[in-house]
Amino acid sequence: SWTKRNSNDYRAEEVSSAYDIHGNLVEEVQNNLIRTVYTYYPKQHPDGFVRELKDTTVYPSPLGEGEAPILRTRLTYTALPALSG
Repeated sequence: SWTKRNSNDYRAEEVSSAYDIHGNLVEEVQNNLIRTVYTYYPKQHPDGFVRELKDTTVYPSPLGEGEAPILRTRLTYTALPALSG
C-alpha cells in the first residue's frame, strides 16, 4: 500500500500466495485476479527436496476485456559434468 505525501490519496493492493510443504510457491493471485500456478518435478534431490520448477501457468484475469490466452512456460533441466581442476 502507499499514501501520497501531503494528500489523502491512498492505494492498497493485495497478493495472495500459497506454498507447498517444501516451501515452494505453488500459487499466486495478484490484485487484478491474474493467477499464476507453479508445479515442480518430483523429488530428485538426494535429501528429498522438491525444488526444480516444472512449469508456470498464468491464467488471465476474469476482469479483463476480451479473451487473453492462458500462458504456460515449461522448464527442463540437464545435468552437466563437474569442471575438472
